[in-house]
This record gives sequence, C-alpha cells and structure tokens, in this order.
Amino acid sequence: MRVFFFLFLVTFFWCNVTLADEKLPDIRKIPDLELIPKDTMDKFLLKDVLKRLHSEDMTPTIMLTVSFALAKLMYFNPMPEKQIREAIKKFQSDLGQDRTGELTMGQLDELTRRSNRLSDDHILVPSIGETLDVMIGGGLATAVGTWTLEGEKHDFPINLTQIDCLKPLGTCETNRIYISIPHLNDPNEGIFMVHTPVIEKFKIISWTNNEVVSQRDSKCRTTIMTMNKNNNEVFQITRNKGNEECVTLPQLKKPRIARLNPGTKTSRVFWNNRQMKTNKYINSEVQGQIKALSTILNSTKKDKQKKTQNNSKPE
Repeated sequence: MRVFFFLFLVTFFWCNVTLADEKLPDIRKIPDLELIPKDTMDKFLLKDVLKRLHSEDMTPTIMLTVSFALAKLMYFNPMPEKQIREAIKKFQSDLGQDRTGELTMGQLDELTRRSNRLSDDHILVPSIGETLDVMIGGGLATAVGTWTLEGEKHDFPINLTQIDCLKPLGTCETNRIYISIPHLNDPNEGIFMVHTPVIEKFKIISWTNNEVVSQRDSKCRTTIMTMNKNNNEVFQITRNKGNEECVTLPQLKKPRIARLNPGTKTSRVFWNNRQMKTNKYINSEVQGQIKALSTILNSTKKDKQKKTQNNSKPE
C-alpha cells in the first residue's frame, strides 16, 4: 500500500512539473504557421511571430495600434505628462506653428476636429452586387441606388433612392433617403442623421421595352429622368425653367446631371476618398511609417502574385 501511494505521489508531481515546464515549439523551425493549433499560437510572443514572418518592419505600426487600444481602455493612467507635451509639440510642428508644448484654444479646436473626423464611422449604403440593375417589364420599371452629381459635389453623398414606375398609372415615383455626414471642417463628434424620406412624382412621357422616360416640373426647374434597361443606366437632367418669378431656388449655371449608381460601391468610394484626406491628420512621422509599410506590403503582394503565376505555368 505504501509503495502504491509513493508511486502515486511521484507520478502526480512528475506530471505537474512536466506540464509546468512545457515548452513551446521553436517557431523558427515550423514550416507552416497555419499548422500550429490556435491555443499554442496564442502563447507565442508577438515579436517572435514577426521575426518568423520576416515582418519586423511592421512592429512600429502594430505597436501604434496597441497604443491606441490601450489608450481607449484607459491603461495610460496617470497620463504621461512629459510624453503629452512632446506629442503636442509634434502636433504644433505639423501645423507649422511654434513648438511650445502648450495648446492654444485654436489648436485645441483643430486637434478635436481632426480627431473626430478621423474617427467617423464609415456608413455604407446597402445594395445587391456591385452593379446597378434596371428592371423593365410587365408595366413595371424599378431601380435602386445612390445618386451622384457630375461635375459637382452632392450635399448628401450617402443617399438611397428607390424608383418605381407604373405604366398603367403613367407615373414614376422616387423615394429618397438622405444621411447627413459631418463635414470635414465640422469640429463636433460624428452625428449621422437620417432625413425623412423625400418622395417625388414624375409623369411618364415615353415607355418602351428597353427605356422609360419621365418628367417632373416645378415652379423653378424641369427634370427629365431616363431609365435604360440594356445599359443598366438611370440619369436625370435638371434645367432652369426660366421663370422670372422663381425666387426660392438659385439659377443653375448649367444643366445638372445626376446618375444612379450601386449604393455600396458608391459609398465605399466616397469613404476611401475621404480617408485619404483624414489620414493626413495623423502625426506626420507615423504617416511616413505607414507609407513605408504599404510599400513593403505591396512589394510582398506582387512577389506572391508573381510566384503564383510562375507555379501555374505548365512545365
């Protein structure tokens, strides 16, 4: 009995020591990291993984992401006053102003504006697929998308319109929803407001199996809307009506052309263009790091594509 108990104790302590001393595999000798179980992968140090991937150049950018996350969770408490003063100096330098380390009221407003605009949520308009679908048939014509203006900026670039035309009634109806997005010059936090749907009725003036043309008149302007099935195209041309009594709307300098585009694709383009501008608000030193990282990633991507193409060629 004593022998059995002794063996039990030896076995128990040996197992626990073995588990405690369990060592991770040498990550440098593993050919494919995807073969590593997740529970094991989670234990590797970040720096060792980056070395294994030959991606040490990504360290500054990753640590920047880490610092942002720690700051949001309030782990910099108390705040490092000396680092804050140095950061303010860099910000003032990017503004082309004296590096005092003390913010003026104007600099605080600019800092707040840049921070808020960089943090805006990227709202995407829902759509089916990446192309516009115009359907005409059975006395019904429909299309859904986002309006853009040719040669000018739309006051509400994130918008969604449903168009329904009924041949028996001789009318087309557009149901538009607009979402207000803070202007880049707005210093306030992002507040996105969905406006009450705007409904407009058009009178059908032409209907074929391929195309529906309708018209809407107001006191000041005339709008012609064309829906083309073969081209999957919807556009509007708005002109001044030439009414001298019109005082509610300014005269258009030229006809305004609006086109209906796929919602998700259009809103994604808008946010990509806007992000190119807001990225310039980031610390100029960090911008250099991001640019260098992008160069490395693009080069790596090209190398992989080239390797894939070479491997796919018949021998």
